[in-house]
Amino acid sequence: MDMSKYKTLFLTEAREHLQGINNCVLVLEKDPESGESINELFRHAHSIKGMSASMGYGPISQLSHRLEDLMDNVRKGQSAISSEIVDILLEGIDTLEDMVDAIESDNPADDLINADYMARLKGIIESAGKPEPPEPVAEQKPAPVQDPAPVPEETPQVPVQPEVSVPTREERLRVSFKVATESPVPSVRAYLAVKRLEELGDIPEITPSMDEIKAGQCSGDVSLLLEGSDIDSVKATLANLAEMGEYSVSPPGGLEEPVPGSEVIRAEGDIPAATEEVKDPSDPAPAPETEVSLETTPIAKPPPPRPSTAKTAASQMVRVSTALLDNFINLVGELIVTKSRIKDLTHASGSRAIEQTIVQLERLVGSLHTEIMKVRMMPLETVAQRLPRVVRDLSKERGKNASLEIEGAEIELDRAILEQLGDPLIHILRNSVDHGLEDDQGRKAAGKDKNGKIHLKAYRERDMVFIELSDDGRGMDIEKIKSKAVEKGLISEQKASI
Repeated sequence: MDMSKYKTLFLTEAREHLQGINNCVLVLEKDPESGESINELFRHAHSIKGMSASMGYGPISQLSHRLEDLMDNVRKGQSAISSEIVDILLEGIDTLEDMVDAIESDNPADDLINADYMARLKGIIESAGKPEPPEPVAEQKPAPVQDPAPVPEETPQVPVQPEVSVPTREERLRVSFKVATESPVPSVRAYLAVKRLEELGDIPEITPSMDEIKAGQCSGDVSLLLEGSDIDSVKATLANLAEMGEYSVSPPGGLEEPVPGSEVIRAEGDIPAATEEVKDPSDPAPAPETEVSLETTPIAKPPPPRPSTAKTAASQMVRVSTALLDNFINLVGELIVTKSRIKDLTHASGSRAIEQTIVQLERLVGSLHTEIMKVRMMPLETVAQRLPRVVRDLSKERGKNASLEIEGAEIELDRAILEQLGDPLIHILRNSVDHGLEDDQGRKAAGKDKNGKIHLKAYRERDMVFIELSDDGRGMDIEKIKSKAVEKGLISEQKASI
């Protein structure tokens, strides 16, 4: 299957997962016990590993797999979040980002993996969970042996071997799933899902065939037999796949209600297909079948948690290229011009019906233009989400402690403006860390908290959006700045003296 046509989709999703890992690491640096961030980081790394393996990007799959192993150790309690683990995770993210950029430019990514880094990562993973050597125990002298009291003879008992609980796996599982109807590439999603299931066991039977799925001849409905795995693992895998619709997992011949995909995740298989129960004749008659709620059906164990809001929202999004969006906006502009020409041509007709129709058309075109312009709007968060990492790295380079607080990240701006905001914001933040914030000794002498705070605030006033950056540092030396500007010829001495 030629996966090159899905390269853009991979690049977009890979960058989203990498930004998710980045955000989780920054949270864990402040709160190492955040179980939610640990699990989310693991899921992001797992998704990148599966996507890159399916696309044939071996180096990305290899590195993300090792990062996944590292976070698995943390999840199991075999390792604890430390400054060493935070640094090696961030270094891995940077390497993965460089690899994704290389793939976008059609350059090889193999030589971007640093052997020394991989060795350090491997050492941390393999050292996790190793028991500490036992402390030497002082030798104790045995107590003097006394003659035991006579014991009456008893009939010898055959020792009973303790029962050992051995986890069992289903020999075969019938797995059926449907890719979400809103998915723009159902065949690709089906292919990725099957590849993920192949990691759990063997697939001796599948409908449609893999050749048909690879050829894009799949509507998104897939049924298969899976050997060597268990129901819970299959459910968990399917539940974490993007754009997954309903799915069911059961032994061959078993009946099981499909599980809804992106909207609700329930524990299929926990609800019995039919429940036989002896009723007291005096009990009231049961309610009609249509009024029975699934929540009232006895279940063996609680259902898994509902998917996060972010995941549900992501399943309702459709990615559109910026070129297509710009073309769409241009066409709407042409439509507005054409509407105006029609209005001028029909104005002289004097027909009341035509005038009313033109008024209705004008209203509809205006509404369409408003909605299209909303599509161009994007939240400031799309640019601001990478800034905390920038501040973290800059402050560490300068031997300082600083963090960034963002307020108003939900404020929306035109995409063209946002694209130009990134570099100026980074430049201002760099000045704040370099020149605004004091080092640890300076802050201590000034009676300030060790950690410097930088605040980014965005707010709207009518049709204007304001972005303010401030910090709690000493500020900048204005006279020194003027002197430097005069020295470089940027301003005259006369202007500097104003």
